Amino acid sequence: MPANLGLSHDADLKRLKLLSMALRIGSFGYFIQDVLLNRVTWSAETYDIWGISPSIGRPSLELINKSFHPEDYPRLAEIEADTSWTSKVLNFRIVRPDGEVRYIQAHIEREFDNMGALALAYGILLDNTVKLRTELALQSSEARLTSLFETTGAGMVITGPRANILFVNKSFANLLGYEPSELLGRSIRSLSPPDTNDATLEMVRAMRAGEGLSRDVEKPYLHRDGHMVWVRLTINIHTNFNGDEEFIGIIQDLSERHRAEERLRDNEHLLNAAQTIGMIGHWVWHMDTGVIEWSEEMCRIVGYPPDDRILRGHRMEKHVHPDDVKVFRSMLDQIRDGSPAQSHEFRLIRVDGELRTVIGRAMPIHATTGRGERLIGTIQDITEAKARENALRRESVKAEAANRAKTLFLANMSHELRTPLNAILGFAQLLSIGTRGGLNGDQKEYVNSIMRGGEHLLRLINDVLDLSRIDSGHLTLSFEPINLLNVTQDVLQSFSQQAAARSISLNAVSHGGAPEIVSADRVRLTQVLVNLISNAVKFNRTGGEVCVDITAVNEQHVRLAISDTGHGIPRDRHNEVFQHFNRLGAESQGIEGTGIGLALSKRLVEEMNGAMGFDSEPHVRTTFWFDLPTTAVHTSPVLRAAQ
Repeated sequence: MPANLGLSHDADLKRLKLLSMALRIGSFGYFIQDVLLNRVTWSAETYDIWGISPSIGRPSLELINKSFHPEDYPRLAEIEADTSWTSKVLNFRIVRPDGEVRYIQAHIEREFDNMGALALAYGILLDNTVKLRTELALQSSEARLTSLFETTGAGMVITGPRANILFVNKSFANLLGYEPSELLGRSIRSLSPPDTNDATLEMVRAMRAGEGLSRDVEKPYLHRDGHMVWVRLTINIHTNFNGDEEFIGIIQDLSERHRAEERLRDNEHLLNAAQTIGMIGHWVWHMDTGVIEWSEEMCRIVGYPPDDRILRGHRMEKHVHPDDVKVFRSMLDQIRDGSPAQSHEFRLIRVDGELRTVIGRAMPIHATTGRGERLIGTIQDITEAKARENALRRESVKAEAANRAKTLFLANMSHELRTPLNAILGFAQLLSIGTRGGLNGDQKEYVNSIMRGGEHLLRLINDVLDLSRIDSGHLTLSFEPINLLNVTQDVLQSFSQQAAARSISLNAVSHGGAPEIVSADRVRLTQVLVNLISNAVKFNRTGGEVCVDITAVNEQHVRLAISDTGHGIPRDRHNEVFQHFNRLGAESQGIEGTGIGLALSKRLVEEMNGAMGFDSEPHVRTTFWFDLPTTAVHTSPVLRAAQ
C-alpha cells in the first residue's frame, strides 16, 4: 500500500524518478508509502482522483483502505500480503466520498529490506474511468448496432461501386435462401431477374447526380429455389474512409403483402360473384367529397355498365319510382342525422325502363382515419322474390278459405249425416230385439251388419267432427283432477271380452312413486285411451299382451305408455303414423279402422297440454305413450290387473 519516501538523498532521487515517469505518462497521480515511517504521500493529482481536498493533509491507510470498492478490496489485500513481487500493474475501483465509482490503473514498485520485509512502495495512479466508460459505451453501441443489423426484420446489404456485396445480414440472406457467407463478393444484380435491374440502376444514377441521397423501389429478387420474392428496396449512398462509394440497401419483404393483395383481388372477385348470385349491390358515399362508389352488381341492378362505378351526386335518386322518392330521401336523411341502420323497400326504374322492387339498407361509417364520414348501403333486387311472395300470399288466402270451407262443410255434413244415421241405428236395434216380430238367422245377421257398419260410420263422423273443432278452435275442454289408473282400468275392462277372445292379456301397472292424478278432460282422456288400447288389441298377435305402464316423467308430468306385442310399425313408415286417414297398410289385412284415431288422439293430448309419441321394434313390441300434467292431488301407488 502507499507510503512515504522520507527525506534522504535516495528519497530525492526516487522523487525525481517519479517525476520523470509522470512526464512520460502525462496526466497522472502518484503515491509513496514509507512502511518504516508509516506515512503516505500523494501528489495533488491523486487527491483529485480520489475526490479529496489536499487540505486534509497526508491520507491515512484507513482512509485509503475504505475507499477501495468492496468487491475489489479482498483481492487487493491478498496481493499486498504477497511478498513475492516487486513490480505489478493493478486495476481496481475506488468509491469517492460523493459516491462516484472510479476505475484506477496503478503501476507499483516495491522495495524490501535485508530481512525481506517491505520497506517502500511507490507508483503511478491513472484514472481510466473516462476511457473505460467510453470503451464500454462504444462496445455497447457496436453490440446494439450489430444486434439491430442482424435481428431486424428488414434485410440489409452493403455493396461497393461495382455492385459487389461487401456485407449482408442474415435477414436478407435467409429471405433468398442463402447463408450470408455465400453472398459475399457476389454481384447484387445477379440476385434479380435481368429485366428488373434497370429501375435500380436509374436510382443509382439519380443519387450520383445529386437528385437525393435516398431512393426506393418495389422489385423482385430471385430465391435460391427460383421463385420470385417481392421487396421494397431503399438505397442510401455514402463515401467510406477511402473515398469509395458504398450503397446501403434496406430490403422490406413484401411477399405477404403481395399474397394479401392477391387474396384481396380473389375476395373481391368472390364478393362480386356472391352479389351477382344474391342480386345485392352495395354503394359507398364519401360525405366530405361527394364521391359515390358503386359495386359491379349495383350497376347491373340499375342498368349501367359494370365499370361505371365512380360518380358524383346521388344518381340513384333519379331512378327511384316517383311514388317512393319520399321514402328513399327519408332513409338517407335519417342516416345523415345519426340514426342507426335503416332498411326500406321501394321501387327502381332501370335505365331500360323496367320496374324493379328492391330493399335498400344503409348505415353510417364513422371516421376512424382521415377518410371522413361515409354512408354505406346495399340494394337487393327482390322483384322475383316479391312476385313469389305475392303468389304465395294469394295461394295462402285461397288455402285458408278452402280450409274454412272444409271445416264448415265437415261440421255441417257431420250433423246432417248423424241425424239419418241415428235413425238407421235406432230401427236396426228395434229389429234386433224383435219388437216387430222374430227374425230368422239370416235376418239377424243382416241387422247386425247394419248396426256394425252404422256404429263404425258414426265413430268416423264423430272423429272427423272432433278434428274440425280442433282446427277451427271450437273444441271445448273441461279440466279436472282424474285418477289415471282408475280411468285406464275402466277402459281395459271394456276390452276384456274382445281380448279374451284372442287370449290377449291386459295389464295396468302404476310404478312406485308415480303420481296417478292428472289434470285433463275426462271424456277426451277416455277417448284417447279407447283409441290406443283398441289399436293395441286389434294389431296384437293371438296370445299376446297389452301392458299399460304409468311412470313419473318429472315433478310436473306423468307418462302413460301402452305396449303391445304385435307386428309393429316398419321403420320406413314411422313418419306416417300420425297422418290423417293413413292406416299404414292395415286396410289390406281386413282389420277394421278409419286411420284417423291416432291423429285425433295426438291432437287431443296436445289440447290437454300434453305430448304424444311412440317407439316400435318390428315383430317385438310397439309402445304408444303420452304425457299429461299432474295436479297437487296424489294417491298411494297401487297395482291392479284386468284380464
